[in-house]
Amino acid sequence: MIARAPIAPLRPFVDRVWATGSLTHGGQERQRERVLPTGRAHLVFRPDATPLRLFDPHTDEIVAISHCVLAGPRTVRYDRAILPNTPSVGAVLRPAMAFALVGVTSGSMVDTHIDARLALGLPASELCDRLGETHGAEAQLALLEAFLLTRIDERALAPRAVRSAVATLDGARPSSIAAIVEASGASHRHFSRLFCVHTGMTPKRYARVRRFDATVAALSQGDRSLAQIAADLGYADQAHMTREFVAHAALTPSEHRAASPKDARHVALEVKILQDRPAIPHDDRR
Repeated sequence: MIARAPIAPLRPFVDRVWATGSLTHGGQERQRERVLPTGRAHLVFRPDATPLRLFDPHTDEIVAISHCVLAGPRTVRYDRAILPNTPSVGAVLRPAMAFALVGVTSGSMVDTHIDARLALGLPASELCDRLGETHGAEAQLALLEAFLLTRIDERALAPRAVRSAVATLDGARPSSIAAIVEASGASHRHFSRLFCVHTGMTPKRYARVRRFDATVAALSQGDRSLAQIAADLGYADQAHMTREFVAHAALTPSEHRAASPKDARHVALEVKILQDRPAIPHDDRR
């Protein structure tokens, strides 16, 4: 896998771009992977036209989405089925930048996955075809970046107050929500609604998700105790951190650390052969 910062003109809008080759988990196994929330939207293309398959959180059935996927910012985990030999190319969007880049607000797609062609139209299909004809991860990333450059609409930028608040909440020492609202010059209700439209979350919820993401990163770095991580990240105590972690990931911090995932935000669950049942088309979900 290759993951890197995008070219300079895209950096205000895109956090990173990435490309994977064929995934191999042995034979024809389907592996269940838990993807943890980061509060960021994603744009993903699968050049071999294999659709993304997710586990429905209510029925546990496998749901086929699309091979061109626009994933809204997540506030909770989701599980996906990993198939062997499935390359993909994608981008992680910066918070509050979805509308300026893909023409859809984060508030309208939070905690959902949609067919990217619904937002991007025919160019999304054409890009996926071209990615399939392009050899080499760097060449594919260059193609994706060229496409994203054509999508930027600076007239659709989130209000400055929202972008400033995101930067503050993402900082090493985020201000209180009250201070952020006061700096915006708007009422708490109005600012919260505006922030939610452009990020998919209220400022308080966004701050919780970002602290959870910092916790995930801390668990995979060094050998700090859970109590020390909780103290460093401003939780009331270790029990508070564990409750927050379970709420977001349906895993405890200890379970995450024991899993030792290569990518801290993608946790392989117990490897097993899943029933070879047909996936439910996304449009037919109840």
